Amino acid sequence: MKIDKLAEMSAEELRHEEERLAEQLFRFRFQIQTGNVENPSRLPQTRRDLARVKTILRERELGIERHRRSAADAEAARTAGESRRASGSRSSRASELKGASQLRGDSQPRGESRPNEEK
Repeated sequence: MKIDKLAEMSAEELRHEEERLAEQLFRFRFQIQTGNVENPSRLPQTRRDLARVKTILRERELGIERHRRSAADAEAARTAGESRRASGSRSSRASELKGASQLRGDSQPRGESRPNEEK
């Protein structure tokens, strides 16, 4: 489950989700012991989801609101991403890498081998 979706839930909904995930985790452990696991890849995901729920509940107890964004902030971030993609500009990471190779004086992209230079 996405952290944004969890952050939008009320404390009561999060407690209910925590109980549901703890019960699901118990059932997975029981299925593992009996050898009746339907989908073993869901076990780590369930653990992570439970940890996310507990983290958000604890952050709220402490007054930390780092996962909550206002609707206006979320919309602004989404539209900024769309406009960047629409403009066709290179990603900032690709530009940084290109700039770094030029600073090093590489004539070839990193990773390509050069012919042996005689000393």
